[in-house]
Amino acid sequence: MSQNELPTLDRDLEQSIKVIAKGAGITFIGIIGGNLLGTVNQALLGRFLGVSDYGHFNLGLSVVNIAQAFAILGLSGGIARFIPFHLKKGEMAVVKSTIQFSLRFVFLLSLAIAAVLFLFSRPIAFRVFRDPGFHLVLKLFLLGFPLIVLPNVLQAIIRAFKAMGYKLFIFDLGMKIIRIAIFVLFIFFGHALPGAIAAYLGSLFFALCASLAVIRKKLFPHYREYPRIPIAKRLLSFSWPLGLTGLTSLVETRSEVILMGYFLTSHDIGIFAPALVIAQMLANVSRSFEFIFLPVVSEFFARENKTQLTIVFKSVSKWLFILLLLALLFIIAFPKDIILLLYGKDYAQSWLPLIILAVGFAIGTSVSLAGNILVAAGHTKLSLASEIIGGITSIVLNLVLIPRYGIVGAAVAAGTSLTLRGMSSLLFAYRTQKIHPYNKDYLKVLASGGVGIAVVLLLKPVLSPILPWLVTFLGLAILLFLIDCGLLLVTHVFDNNDKMVLAAVERRTGVNLRFIKKFI
Repeated sequence: MSQNELPTLDRDLEQSIKVIAKGAGITFIGIIGGNLLGTVNQALLGRFLGVSDYGHFNLGLSVVNIAQAFAILGLSGGIARFIPFHLKKGEMAVVKSTIQFSLRFVFLLSLAIAAVLFLFSRPIAFRVFRDPGFHLVLKLFLLGFPLIVLPNVLQAIIRAFKAMGYKLFIFDLGMKIIRIAIFVLFIFFGHALPGAIAAYLGSLFFALCASLAVIRKKLFPHYREYPRIPIAKRLLSFSWPLGLTGLTSLVETRSEVILMGYFLTSHDIGIFAPALVIAQMLANVSRSFEFIFLPVVSEFFARENKTQLTIVFKSVSKWLFILLLLALLFIIAFPKDIILLLYGKDYAQSWLPLIILAVGFAIGTSVSLAGNILVAAGHTKLSLASEIIGGITSIVLNLVLIPRYGIVGAAVAAGTSLTLRGMSSLLFAYRTQKIHPYNKDYLKVLASGGVGIAVVLLLKPVLSPILPWLVTFLGLAILLFLIDCGLLLVTHVFDNNDKMVLAAVERRTGVNLRFIKKFI
């Protein structure tokens, strides 16, 4: 495809789509690598901690992650909008003040929250969760609480500068490698549970140091040249609804673990954890696009260009839907195989919660870009409203279903709440901006996936008695991928905007994609 054959689109639009494609590509590579490393780490945790201590570890993470939402107070989302918006306008003093205030505010607030929770750690463990074994785990997490909070703010700053490469090497790869290395070292000396917590905190310390160095020396080297201006009121006013949004989002995804800790046992949490970890990989697919999508669309709002915003939203939403559906099909086709491969037979009971959670994550995150549209447009209260809908649904359903149906009930509650949250964001985005991502291509995507999963499910019982388990698993997984991708090309799912992105990838990489272009 020559340059003259490209769609005649505005240069800013073409550049924006390239930025999203490149940024999502880099972030997606990071997610693939990070997920592989994270999967290795989780498999090691599950196998060496045992089911009960693995449950303690995940319960501790749930508690500190919810506390983290209070400490950050939505500033991650505020940073992702404020910095690119004011960079585009050349208002560097605002950029400096946003960075400086956010880091100082979050650090002090995290210290205060950690101190309060540490004082009440014994009642939380003994009275709320009725689990004395959880007390030490919670205290160890709280000792490193600022390390848990600050890297999230620094990652938001890197995101705002659209520096995907640094995010890849620091957060997706570097942290995971260090986490595995520290845990393996502790395993060697026979201290698995303390080692798991030390590995988690140690990797965050690395991210903290590396991010500060990158921001100071690479992304914003002239930091000291600009004056500091009052920014707290504006930034907090914009961010606090996002803070409640983040809190309700965590409640939505972590309330099942907290309430399982109250109604069930750490062993049940340990069984449920692999299903949640694997299903959350679908959310990471979405984050590969969201990470760069919000800064880019914030610039569209700064330029007041609704036409370009709509085109980019529709195109990127379709790529996201295709990837999520393919990932979901793999999980539906091979739930027991995936758990057996990663965690072992002790966790085999989590296969049904895995399917339920995966469906919820796939539906909810397939429309997650609508939430970014709301934030970029300044409708943070509507973004909060969608999260509240999901959070309330999660809590109510967990209270009703966990006592009756255990971990399956927790999975149903989480999946339902994720779906309602995503759909409400999409509805709010349509009501305020009059845009939605859907067209007839989505039916083609669903049909292609349906054919692929049907063929695999028909062949699986035929081949399983004949071939070794791993050969059947890998062979059918490859077949599913080939059928789905082949039908997507044959049915001409991709349009002119996809051609433009493909041409940009071809020019950047030097790889001839002539075969694929024949079908587009």
